[in-house]
Amino acid sequence: GGMGAIFCSAMAATPTVVVTAAHCLDQFDDAGGDPVVFLVNTEAGGMAYRTRPETRTSHARWPDHEYDLGVFSISSPLPNTIYPFIRSTPVTASQVGTSLIAVGWGETVPDAGDAGVKRSVPMKIASTSGPFFVVRHDEGWRGVCHGDSGGPSILVTGARNELWGIHARSRD
Repeated sequence: GGMGAIFCSAMAATPTVVVTAAHCLDQFDDAGGDPVVFLVNTEAGGMAYRTRPETRTSHARWPDHEYDLGVFSISSPLPNTIYPFIRSTPVTASQVGTSLIAVGWGETVPDAGDAGVKRSVPMKIASTSGPFFVVRHDEGWRGVCHGDSGGPSILVTGARNELWGIHARSRD
């Protein structure tokens, strides 16, 4: 049906700059090819955005499969976009237990065919290691799913959302 394969989730940083996981950007080649579907957080809930990035940048340490963070630019501004405050200080061990909201548009289970619906789940920071942190749900079985890579972990603080992390992988 309709959208085709859901590739990755993403979060708008500005009207033309989108943050996602670096491994999501690895699927693009410089020679062209089909656009990739990103599902981007907007005030309307979420939108499918088929695109080839104008520019794309992955973290300098991504080739070593560290720092799974990527940014790409698009030519047409996204409508009704929420622009989160991007956190400039790293998460520390003192923030273990902090409640975040994990957002994504992936499948609830592999091959369920239910991707493309914006879902969120409350999570807590379970541990930290250097610039990384692990989130867990109190019930254990809920969390980030296939297709949620690149989606945000958000701290909701009244009038603004703070982007605390990008979903890179889930081991559970």
